[in-house]
Amino acid sequence: GLLSGHQAVVAKRRNYYIESVYNHYSQTFDGKHFDICRDILRETQPEYVSAWDELMCSRSAHIFNMFVMRADVFDAYCSWLFPILEELERRVDTTSYDSFANRFVGRVSERLLDPWLKVNDIDFTELPVVSPEPVDWNAKVKGFLAAKFLGKKYSKSF
Repeated sequence: GLLSGHQAVVAKRRNYYIESVYNHYSQTFDGKHFDICRDILRETQPEYVSAWDELMCSRSAHIFNMFVMRADVFDAYCSWLFPILEELERRVDTTSYDSFANRFVGRVSERLLDPWLKVNDIDFTELPVVSPEPVDWNAKVKGFLAAKFLGKKYSKSF
């Protein structure tokens, strides 16, 4: 199988053709989530900051929190990831957040995978992501353009 030759299988990299990972997130959600996450890394896991910064400037990322890993690799990833997410949740004021905005921890966690894979030199392969649900491309494009040019943050999934 795929794991016999690799430590992990991850979702195929998603491309952001016209902007960076950071710019896309900060236009569609709240960029302070990424800023706070970077602060946490700087304070607790400084060896990951350069990989985080590289990802933030990149135009692609492995997202969706979809992967298969050997048990030891998965345990190491979770042991690293969850303390960061718990601290992020503690530092972000969510009193004005609705249920959609409150999913920020999951969104940030998606972006932590690539820095962890890089710093830990994890050998991985990719598989394409197939959704059984149709994508409303018209709404998705309109939502993106409203975020990019009108400053309207996402308030729902597309």
